[in-house]
Amino acid sequence: MFDVLTVVIILMFKALVIFLVRVFVGTQSLKKEGRTNLQLLENSLVREGKKNTLYMNKLNLIDQFHESLFNRLFKITREILLLQKLTLDEYP
Repeated sequence: MFDVLTVVIILMFKALVIFLVRVFVGTQSLKKEGRTNLQLLENSLVREGKKNTLYMNKLNLIDQFHESLFNRLFKITREILLLQKLTLDEYP
């Protein structure tokens, strides 16, 4: 009924089908894992973006604070210098 060549071809065909099914299942599992990883990375990116915004706001606040401190320091220094100049001009 079946000769050896036919049996070999049928076995090769079955092996090919099994291989294709394994590749398909493996591809589907990798795709699912990839989607999960992508979602985790997107969530992480959103969190890091929020952290970055918060840190930038804090940094801007600190910069404004330092700028106001330096402005006050320069005003005080200028007033002291003007007072010293006035004192030295009045008493020769």
